[in-house]
Amino acid sequence: MGRDEQSKVDDVLGPGAAEPAPWEGRVELGLPVVELDAKSPPHLTLTFADGFKGTVSLQHVLEHGPAFAGLRDPAVFRKAQLVENGSVIAWGDDEWTRVDLCVDSLRLEAEGLWDPVSRSWTVDRYEAQHAPAK
Repeated sequence: MGRDEQSKVDDVLGPGAAEPAPWEGRVELGLPVVELDAKSPPHLTLTFADGFKGTVSLQHVLEHGPAFAGLRDPAVFRKAQLVENGSVIAWGDDEWTRVDLCVDSLRLEAEGLWDPVSRSWTVDRYEAQHAPAK
């Protein structure tokens, strides 16, 4: 939420009344991917600059939409590359026709905070995965 939006919320509801985003205090967004493994389609294994390593399945993406149809070919899928200083995973070299994904959304999925199939936040699942050992 931007500063102006927060000010409007504070004016109506009082300071601090806005709900924090589901990732706030859980996952730091904006970190680049420093290592990418696309050897096992439809899975990507990502290592972020803070050392977090996670695997995401892109099966749901490959099954829907013509934009991702080319990635159904394992040889094409394996050509994934990091671009824009590790903030984007892309297939293809032409900026105007390439297929790309933002690594922040993939981080939320890998951390267990976002379910792309149901398009819902899964904070309970995240909390269970990251609960301190008893």
